[in-house]
Amino acid sequence: MISTKKYALAGIFLLLTGTFFFSACSTKKNTWTRRTYHNLTAHYNVYWNGMDLMRQGIKDYDAQMKDNFSLVLPVYNFGDKSGNKAAQFADNAIKKASKTIQKHSMFFNHKEYCKWIDDSYMLIGISYFYKKDYPMARRTFEFVIKTYNDNDIKYDAMYWLAMSNIQIGDYNRGEPMLDMLLNKINKGEAPSKYEEGANLAYANSFILQRNYDAAVPYLNRALELNPSVKIKTRIYFILGQIYQKQDDPDRAAEMYTRVLKHSTAYEMEFNAKINLAQCYTSKSTDRDFIVKKLTKMLKDEKNKDYLDQVYYALAQISLTDKDTVHAIDYLGKSVSTSKSNNYQRAISALQLADIYFSYPNYPRAQAYYDSTMQFLPVDFANYKAIKKKTATLTDLVQQLQLISREDSLQALAAMTEEQRTKVIDRLIAVYLANEVKKTQEEQTKLQNQMFANQEEKTNTTSSQGRWYFYNAATMASGFSAFGKKWGRRRLEDNWFLTDKAVVMNTGETPVDTAQLMPNGGSDTTVSKKPEPKSTNPKDRKYYNQDIPLTPAKLSASNQRVMDAYYKSGFIYFDGLND
Repeated sequence: MISTKKYALAGIFLLLTGTFFFSACSTKKNTWTRRTYHNLTAHYNVYWNGMDLMRQGIKDYDAQMKDNFSLVLPVYNFGDKSGNKAAQFADNAIKKASKTIQKHSMFFNHKEYCKWIDDSYMLIGISYFYKKDYPMARRTFEFVIKTYNDNDIKYDAMYWLAMSNIQIGDYNRGEPMLDMLLNKINKGEAPSKYEEGANLAYANSFILQRNYDAAVPYLNRALELNPSVKIKTRIYFILGQIYQKQDDPDRAAEMYTRVLKHSTAYEMEFNAKINLAQCYTSKSTDRDFIVKKLTKMLKDEKNKDYLDQVYYALAQISLTDKDTVHAIDYLGKSVSTSKSNNYQRAISALQLADIYFSYPNYPRAQAYYDSTMQFLPVDFANYKAIKKKTATLTDLVQQLQLISREDSLQALAAMTEEQRTKVIDRLIAVYLANEVKKTQEEQTKLQNQMFANQEEKTNTTSSQGRWYFYNAATMASGFSAFGKKWGRRRLEDNWFLTDKAVVMNTGETPVDTAQLMPNGGSDTTVSKKPEPKSTNPKDRKYYNQDIPLTPAKLSASNQRVMDAYYKSGFIYFDGLND
């Protein structure tokens, strides 16, 4: 009997509960039960999931962002416009927030009674911001400001509206909005918690406009508000970069030293060390200490991908000491060791080009300017001027090379046939030697790869830890790999050469042999049906075919030299002011 009563009471309770929630599901009437239900459900069911997606998404998004430490860092790195790494988590957050609004909004008499609706609109706006759909983000934040004018959330919307305008470069709208927000904070009308963000947004705006001096007061004010360690460390680094640009190495060094005390990110710590070294002045007494630190960094395996930056820092120290010889050496190593940091490669090549240009050594300067232009971003300062100088030097070097080549060909023409043959045979020998060297390097690379693979296999068991040639399995594997690369070869000297007819000679010649490679140009005196040009660098005909051995060919060669001198004169005068 008692059991029957319990079940009856439980049934009545469930019925009443179901009736309560069923009646509470509707948003048509403004009752306490419905407000309670929709506030509870909106918060812990839909909106909470959307915010969780947003928090995790932003965390992953920030982890993917890569800073260019060669430039003054922005306060916030949202990536470039081409990237859209936030699309998935932002779309999901928009769906959750939209569902919250559609199912739980209770708007009566110009007032919203579900307190998570305004937050949902903010979630939508921030999601559009991370998707880089700034027009939609702006419209959403403007709606929040207008609709929820009596709620503190409008100040949050003002901040994000300013950020959206700044990201699209509409500074004339972004900065006044920040002025309004800071003014309300100063008057006590807006909560002080928004002051840090407003100052950082203002600083970010000036940095994006490259007005670095104007950003400094806002960065310092943000530091006074005691931000998180991560933000504080980034501010220190940015201030160090700005002071460095202001030629204030002491203050810059102080900022970088603070970065080293707080940073937990290896890349920022590394770049702080590099920039700290660049703050060295000839008046400093710690030169040896700095060089020792940088040299130690060169040996650290963790820095193998950053050697170009270390060499660049060493070059700056040498330039400060007016040691151009070592500076050129370090900059050359910076260019050659740069693997993935194209910006650093461009900067190092540019500085090297400028040094050679100042000598002047125009051919070398042109080579490094040309390398610079391959990697220099179009928004780099003086990009157009550098591009113009590169084009001018390229035109000049082409004329100088033509002159040198024609002079060398004429020198060959003036020799006896025996002397000329010796020079050409020497060129062929050099070509073959380079071919052998290249082949050997490829062979060594293949062998190293094969041995590395074998070492990985032999490390799995102790029984396989014997010398390579004692292991029949690895010998067979190596033989197979060799056959795929080289085919069947007889055991003899120079087995790796296809053409073993290497001509050795010891004759001396004043000719610039580096200029003797044919340029493919046609001679004005050739017959109507010229013989096909030789394209084999191992054939004497390849070198003989352009030598001006007849009066007509010699006259044409002289004319090309005169034209080149004439053009060079104009380039020196008009293009280089030399």
